[in-house]
Amino acid sequence: MNLSAGFGQVFEHMVYQLARADDEVFYLPRTVWIDRDTKNRCKKSKPGAMEITYHRPIHLSPSICLVFMALLAHRSSKTGQSKPSVTRICELTGIERRTVQYGLRYLEAKSLIRVEHVTGRGNVYTI
Repeated sequence: MNLSAGFGQVFEHMVYQLARADDEVFYLPRTVWIDRDTKNRCKKSKPGAMEITYHRPIHLSPSICLVFMALLAHRSSKTGQSKPSVTRICELTGIERRTVQYGLRYLEAKSLIRVEHVTGRGNVYTI
């Protein structure tokens, strides 16, 4: 695996955590706000809203996990956006270009990322 110096340690730690897992299940935290009276979802700003966090299981193949982790390694803490090229993800993960493209489409279909196509600038991934 060809890792850059900037993301090497973080990425290697993520790969190690993935290798330790018994299966390819990620649990992503989701937070919703519930109206105490009606028990329906509501806006965060509503008075009396109750915050509930739960973990949603997501089953991913190892190659898709690596693509997702590469996006996380490039994620901006300010905007939550990630802007690596497909070539850059291939360099980080050692995965073929078509497999990375499939992984990105799969992550978008599962609503784990949102892809914004910017003409002349590449894609912007929001996680």
